[in-house]
Amino acid sequence: MGKNNDTALVIDALSMAIKNKPRQQQVLLHSDQGSTYRAYEYLALFKANNITQSMSRKGECYDNAVAESFLTHSKPS
Repeated sequence: MGKNNDTALVIDALSMAIKNKPRQQQVLLHSDQGSTYRAYEYLALFKANNITQSMSRKGECYDNAVAESFLTHSKPS
């Protein structure tokens, strides 16, 4: 967590996730098109760790709605 949603914050979060995932596991990471998610340093982590990037289409806030709905409704009670 941080006070600002900036490139340093998303790099730190992705770095923590990378440390906790098995090396051979394939990962698809979805985000919006914000500048923090398109920064060179952030994208370099994707390439170095074989992570596939997925981004919402420009102006399409519902692109991730199916996954968010699934995750919301699949939580144990």
